Amino acid sequence: MQHAFEEVFWGPSNDPLLGVKKLHDNYQYGVSELEEILNLVQQRMMTEEYYANRLQELASVRVANNAKNDARQRDESNSMLHQVLVTMRQEATIISSTHRHMHDTLSRTYSSLKRFLDDHRKLSQTRKDAIDSSAKRFDAVRTDANDKRKDAATKWAKAREADAVYKQGLLNATTLAPAGSMDVLVNFGEQEFTVVEFNNLVSNMERDIPKIDVKSILGTYKAVVAGSSILKYLTTVGTQHRTSLQSVDSATAFLSALISQNFLKSIALRNSNKLSISDQQYQWKKTSLDNEPAHTKTRRDAERAEMDYRNAVRIAEDARASLESSCVEHMRAIQVALLERLSLARTVISSYIDSEQSCISPISQSVERFNVLLEMFSAERQVQAMAERDRTGNARLQPIVYSPSTSKIVVESKFVRNVVFGVSLEALAAREGRRVPGILRKCLKALVKGMCRDGSGVSGRKDEFAAWMDSSMYSTSVQSWRVELNSSGKALTLGAISARPLGDVIGLLKLWLQQLPGSVCNNEIYEPLKLLYLSKSDEFAGMRSGSIKSLLTTLSPAHYNCLFALVSHWQKLFEETGTSKDDAKVAELSQVMGHLLLRPRVETQVTAHDKHPSRFLRDLLTHDSSDLFGPGMTPSGGSSHSLELAGEDLDADLDDDDAEDASDDLLGGGEKITMVDASPTSDPALGAGMNHRASAASIASLTGGLGTTAADASLVAGGDASRTSISGSLLSSNAQPRDSLSGSDAAAPRSSMMGSLLSSAKSDEDLFLEAEAEGLEDIEFNEADLRDLELEVDQILLENPDLM
Repeated sequence: MQHAFEEVFWGPSNDPLLGVKKLHDNYQYGVSELEEILNLVQQRMMTEEYYANRLQELASVRVANNAKNDARQRDESNSMLHQVLVTMRQEATIISSTHRHMHDTLSRTYSSLKRFLDDHRKLSQTRKDAIDSSAKRFDAVRTDANDKRKDAATKWAKAREADAVYKQGLLNATTLAPAGSMDVLVNFGEQEFTVVEFNNLVSNMERDIPKIDVKSILGTYKAVVAGSSILKYLTTVGTQHRTSLQSVDSATAFLSALISQNFLKSIALRNSNKLSISDQQYQWKKTSLDNEPAHTKTRRDAERAEMDYRNAVRIAEDARASLESSCVEHMRAIQVALLERLSLARTVISSYIDSEQSCISPISQSVERFNVLLEMFSAERQVQAMAERDRTGNARLQPIVYSPSTSKIVVESKFVRNVVFGVSLEALAAREGRRVPGILRKCLKALVKGMCRDGSGVSGRKDEFAAWMDSSMYSTSVQSWRVELNSSGKALTLGAISARPLGDVIGLLKLWLQQLPGSVCNNEIYEPLKLLYLSKSDEFAGMRSGSIKSLLTTLSPAHYNCLFALVSHWQKLFEETGTSKDDAKVAELSQVMGHLLLRPRVETQVTAHDKHPSRFLRDLLTHDSSDLFGPGMTPSGGSSHSLELAGEDLDADLDDDDAEDASDDLLGGGEKITMVDASPTSDPALGAGMNHRASAASIASLTGGLGTTAADASLVAGGDASRTSISGSLLSSNAQPRDSLSGSDAAAPRSSMMGSLLSSAKSDEDLFLEAEAEGLEDIEFNEADLRDLELEVDQILLENPDLM
């Protein structure tokens, strides 16, 4: 099993970047080791060069002839000396060339080492500094998001208080007072506005017109808007408030009034006084008139604060994603550099051995020792041993998921409704009304039906087996797909999945599993399973099945169903690919996916070395699913065998992409924020006059987290008598219901969740009417139907104020 650094070098929950720090320290230590090796090689080169030169000098020495000897003695003496000298010179020359060869070999090694160090000595520090900078920025924007959340909650509290005071004043008044300051007309740039209209227009301008920072000799001006941008906004968007603003002259007059009334102030730039007002640049000084009613002003301030909080969350999430991407890139670069460094070290050892082997026999023993070391040395094994021995944890940077800043408001938004990453399984099951979340259900279905594509066409099951092992959740395509799904507000469809490569689909599933707030198996069974696998031997595997089966029954329905769907999918994959349960691929799949299915509540450096998640998954895969997921063993008491790959949750007829797109279209392209704790009024006419109504869409949003439809929400809001009325109204409209699933397992999640919602006030008549209305939950609404439904629900709420 090959470990990628981006999989094992993160950290515990309280310090996800611990692995990055450890890798950096290890890398710096490795560089210092190479520098020591470089210095040793350099000194040995100098020694060998000096020795070779000295031997060559000895080989060149000539002994002078002795003139006192006679000719014969001189000839004999010269002959013997000549042979000795020739032999010695030959020996010295051979030894000199040997050491020269050793010097040349070490010189080539020295050049490779020096080039590597020159390239990598500062590279790691540069990356580490960039990561530290990104981490500081992430901490700052995350803190800013938290502060803006608190600010938004505070302003919403003030808005509710001001709204309550205003309504209480209306209730206490014996007669309706004349229109207050909100109806006073003010003249502004040839236009007449009420205070509220003017403040709304100016507030929207300040929020929507792009701002930039402008540098000058005096410093940097923050949040500067261009006069041309203001005129463009007034002649386009401003016409929604006053159609006469589409004229350039009217828009220019309005801009001049804003400047003269000190709403805008021109920044001091060179020759700015010679420019027209449309060519100048401005900063906002104020955005509202002071005589606006408190309840409208505080409401607008609260909405503005909520928008700022939303933007801060997006910025924080972008910073988190950027930091995580930088960390992954750094880890990959460190792994590559570590492989290169160790491979280079191996080359140095090999070169050193070659040079030693060329020397005289006394060095042979040293050569043998180096050969033994060389036999045991492997760059790949060293890297994997380090990853196994020094791993720091699996906890990643957790995704930041938007939720309303206070429970007293309801945000109706496709952005909120379709977020799937970082959302718990219980929340997804409640929101979708299905036992298996849509992202898992549809991806598994696409894999089963071979809808995904590889490089040559439609992929097969054998390709899928390899993809489970090799696909990466950190690939650029998977990360961009994840960002698209979480930010576009559109649900994942089978059409979108079929257009993606097989590796991307499985990589997306891995990323979704990794970013679950809790693992697929509840955190509570992590430690019991750890005790169950204390023995490293598998001789008790048969005895463990009963305990595993009991622990599985403690899982929540959402976790149980997802685990069953995944295990069943893999077992079916083994069957179709002819893979036996003893095949090494089963163990490898367990190694890859074990920690994604079973994680501790808090990741530590100790839990990073736990092996029981992979052993637990292997037991699940090698046992018959009917033994561990038997009938009647689900947490809800139902049979797990109704959740087959070809059954309810994975049936193609029920995953209707068009229906999901239609349900998304009900929310439109905008967003709506509704306060849910406004003070009640006993006067129906007055309540209608304040335009404070709970629309069917709002009620659907309130109950949407429980997986109900608009019809279910109407039943909750309307009480007993309204259910029949709403059912009759919907059935008489032109909306065409899709095939209902009443009586099947598919209807069980919705009915069980609606039952838990209304359990405190159900009568026999309630239960009868709920069963009668089950066929309405898949009706497609057009805009006229929705307006009629809202009017009926408004009437019900006015007649029954205790339901609000």
